[in-house]
Amino acid sequence: MEILESIKSQVNAHDGFIELGEIKDNKVVIHCGGECAPCDNKCIEEALKHKIPDIEVIFR
Repeated sequence: MEILESIKSQVNAHDGFIELGEIKDNKVVIHCGGECAPCDNKCIEEALKHKIPDIEVIFR
């Protein structure tokens, strides 16, 4: 997913990582780790919703 690729550098700079999980209908599962795991992940969710407003983001 291009959107995730565009924010991976920001996430990597904070010693974290994100991976795309499942995409189904308007839902996407994102796996976060490293320093991103305890974060509220608002920056990732906002970036995704900016490009795809009706998407539901699920973090695991």
